[in-house]
Amino acid sequence: MGEADPVSVRLKQQLAKDWSWGVFFVDSHGLGKTEVQYLESELVKIAQENRTSIVLNRNVPTKPNMSRQSEAMAAVFLSEILLIFPVIGVRAFSKPKTKKIADVTVVEDKEDATFVGHDWDTIVVPAKEDGFRSVFLDKNCWYAVRIAEKNIRRIKYIAAYQVAPVSAVTHMAEIEEIVPYQDSGKMIIKFKAPAKPLVNPVNLREGKNGSQPQASRYTSRETLLNAKYLDELW
Repeated sequence: MGEADPVSVRLKQQLAKDWSWGVFFVDSHGLGKTEVQYLESELVKIAQENRTSIVLNRNVPTKPNMSRQSEAMAAVFLSEILLIFPVIGVRAFSKPKTKKIADVTVVEDKEDATFVGHDWDTIVVPAKEDGFRSVFLDKNCWYAVRIAEKNIRRIKYIAAYQVAPVSAVTHMAEIEEIVPYQDSGKMIIKFKAPAKPLVNPVNLREGKNGSQPQASRYTSRETLLNAKYLDELW
């Protein structure tokens, strides 16, 4: 994320490194370098505040000194950019939807893990038999998982919930690193060592189908190791 003049040179530099796609905006109405620096600083700020993506900028741009007229003109251009991003599938600058449950605010993201308020350090992922064996067990990793940036540093362990007919959390592994997976906007979770089977699998309690994870969910390692049924994890 940044500003460039000319943009063609910057694109060639990035394509020679690790970019596989990008989005850039040009203006023909008189925006100068100061206004472009304003746009850069505001976009980085918005992305960091929303925490829906990982911002890899080494330098954090600061808002430049500028006249009210220049700032107003740049702000209009920024508003147009923010309208375009969701249309082309860029979510980094869109605020996550939230809902209030009692005194706990839950971020709603169908592709991200859900959290209900306890001290968690473990992500539980649902896995079908083929993916569980060929990836979770054989490759010692799991992908592609959507994880909010603010949550990455908290996750220390990963556990696999094998869907029906097993319907139980059966294996756990300690996490070595969580890194971006290709250009999907999601993450790959790499294990320190092969996953180990739980001495006591955490089973689906009869009549509690709502407790089985349809997407990734969070819990704590201690809770998981002491639980008998899934609904005790969340």
